[in-house]
Amino acid sequence: MQSDGLDLKTSKSKLRKIYRESRSQKIESNPNLAKDFNWSWLIEMPEFQSSKSIGSYLSNSPEPDTSKLHFDVLATGRKLLLPKIIIENQIDWIEYMGSPTELEPSTLLPNKFLEPKSNVAYKPGIDLLILPALSIDQFGNRLGKGGGYYDRYLANYTGFSLAIIYDFEYSLEKIPTGIYDQKVSAVITNSKLHYF
Repeated sequence: MQSDGLDLKTSKSKLRKIYRESRSQKIESNPNLAKDFNWSWLIEMPEFQSSKSIGSYLSNSPEPDTSKLHFDVLATGRKLLLPKIIIENQIDWIEYMGSPTELEPSTLLPNKFLEPKSNVAYKPGIDLLILPALSIDQFGNRLGKGGGYYDRYLANYTGFSLAIIYDFEYSLEKIPTGIYDQKVSAVITNSKLHYF
């Protein structure tokens, strides 16, 4: 059992390395791919249209740039929520109004990303949750960055979840998964929307 877990961890680490390198190379050769990511697939989804609160994330290069998406979400009057690590293995969701002054380096992972300064968690819940990913397979399995924060949250999440990747990161081969890995409801690429 333990060796299976180690094998899974090793195989996922290798996959992450492959997808990270591929993403960096492709965005380096075509920087506009991230900046001009087509968010219309998401905005037009019935699940978005019926949502009042949207959970998202602050992208880092070479991820698809979520800044335009966030502008569009706020322009529609919806609540925009961003994750904040509150303890080593748990995140809360904090309302974000769109100003950079609301953000600071993560307390627990200061060199990794920015997160909201506020500690006031949004309690009503999240209707639609947008997640980062390195790859999604045709079954809805998500290859994340390895922290497990989103999988732990998804384990008790009952809303609609979708991941954001580039076309070349959609996998027809099954991503190796463990008992704690959570599937997403859909995935959006720069040219397609896939439901699972």
